[in-house]
Amino acid sequence: MVSATERRLENPEYKKNFYVNGQKLFCECCQSVLGHKKKSTLDTHLKSDKHKKNVRKAENKIKARQTTLNVNNNNDLNEREVINTALVKAFTHADIPLEKVDKLKDFFLEFCRNGM
Repeated sequence: MVSATERRLENPEYKKNFYVNGQKLFCECCQSVLGHKKKSTLDTHLKSDKHKKNVRKAENKIKARQTTLNVNNNNDLNEREVINTALVKAFTHADIPLEKVDKLKDFFLEFCRNGM
């Protein structure tokens, strides 16, 4: 019998569209569990209208998402603006939501006050 992981690794299309959690094979776009024992089940799913619709929907979400950060390259930035710009770049690069900044600021201030 073929495991879900082995089935996923058989084909580059499977690797791109499916992921394994435990012993179950899931479709990335449809978020549904698929039977991995028969190759034809996966091929049929990839050709289904439901899957194609979900792929288009996912592509539209990616296109709508802002993926770049406009950087102000002026040399007349003060020290605080330079630090803020560096912080935003670091958080963006690490995929940390900027709303977490206030919580981290409170933690950092408490950390500094206690001299730890």
